[in-house]
Amino acid sequence: MAQINIRYKEHNWMFDPDKLMNVELMAVEREFNMPGGDFEEGLNKGSLTAVTALIWILLRRHVDPATLWQTIEFTMDEFNMSPVTEEPSPKLLSLVPNEGQLTLTDT
Repeated sequence: MAQINIRYKEHNWMFDPDKLMNVELMAVEREFNMPGGDFEEGLNKGSLTAVTALIWILLRRHVDPATLWQTIEFTMDEFNMSPVTEEPSPKLLSLVPNEGQLTLTDT
């Protein structure tokens, strides 16, 4: 899964789902009664339970490790989640002698 740009109220985060820790997913399972696999599927489907769990993880990571998920309340305009589009890597070119002239080639 690609990185996701998350905006929650005044916070902005780049979130990489592949970097979720096992203890974070275990906490989601325990607190939200949502198996880890359902969490990612829920994010893809726009589940507000999964979105709240994600905000909880990010707040605990970046703001306050003691954040309780029960304190997370927001209106729909206070949250946005959008995939990060990756720019293609620029090609590297080399000058190679070719019959007395220099030619540009991919490296």
